[in-house]
Amino acid sequence: MNLIRNAAAASKESGRPKLGVSLEPAGKRWKVTVWNNGLVLSDEQFTRLEHAAESTKPEGLGLGLSIVREIADMHSASLHFERLAKGGVRAELMIDRLATKDPEKKINEYTLIRLVDDDESLLFSTKILLEALGWKVAAYNSPTEFLVRDNLSIPGCAVLDVRMPQMTGLEVQEMLIERGFAHFPLIFLSGHGDIQMAVNAMSKGALTFLEKPVDPERLNQEITRAVELGIRRAEEVNELNALKRRYRQLTNREKEVLSLVAEGLTNKEIADRLELSVPTIKMHRSRASEKLATDSVAEITRALILLNEATAK
Repeated sequence: MNLIRNAAAASKESGRPKLGVSLEPAGKRWKVTVWNNGLVLSDEQFTRLEHAAESTKPEGLGLGLSIVREIADMHSASLHFERLAKGGVRAELMIDRLATKDPEKKINEYTLIRLVDDDESLLFSTKILLEALGWKVAAYNSPTEFLVRDNLSIPGCAVLDVRMPQMTGLEVQEMLIERGFAHFPLIFLSGHGDIQMAVNAMSKGALTFLEKPVDPERLNQEITRAVELGIRRAEEVNELNALKRRYRQLTNREKEVLSLVAEGLTNKEIADRLELSVPTIKMHRSRASEKLATDSVAEITRALILLNEATAK
């Protein structure tokens, strides 16, 4: 990600910035190529670039590429630069493929990862990374765009920055809750000064937060966990909504009978309490069980508990 951001920043100096990124498998590794059309570098400037010790700009500190080099070394990756004759540089990064599990390949097919960040270069590089890992990704450079355009009924999760210009990640979370998507998994990215804000988000249901800069393998692991949780939550929500629809079909008397069944009363005891005949109770109970798609006292009890818990929230 830092490599792409540095290439984009250097390209702007040419007046007509161009940036290219490619990703291809190379045995057990990924080959990432990034090029730009920046200024023509002198021998001294290119030597500095190769060692990533200081910026090609006299006033620069060279921190960006130094970080790239450090991250590459941490992951046993190789990083090489090539000076282009017409200006700019091509960088080639060879890095081991992240280990993936079979279940990930299956859930990738019908889930969607939403990225929300106002930093376009970071958004672009993260999208490339996740797509390389097999995820389907939708990238939004503003919270408003995400809230207006995204189809939240598609299972998955959202990875969003805690602090953005239009609205904070917490405000996005509040809007999702108001729209009935409190179950939707959120992963927050935070800078050092935003940790308390991210903790507050977790207290309201966010899955986790990751401090920038984010380790790619950790991000992949957390997304996998979030997606699996999101699928379970979506199934639970769908089950509850279907149960609510079925329950609305019951008459008041049928609801009354089922409530007493769940309390453990027999048909005779229910008939005595409601001052009805046992056959009448059996009829109400049979019709109610059919409408609610329940066959046993245990299933009736579970259904009513779920409905009561949903009402209490």
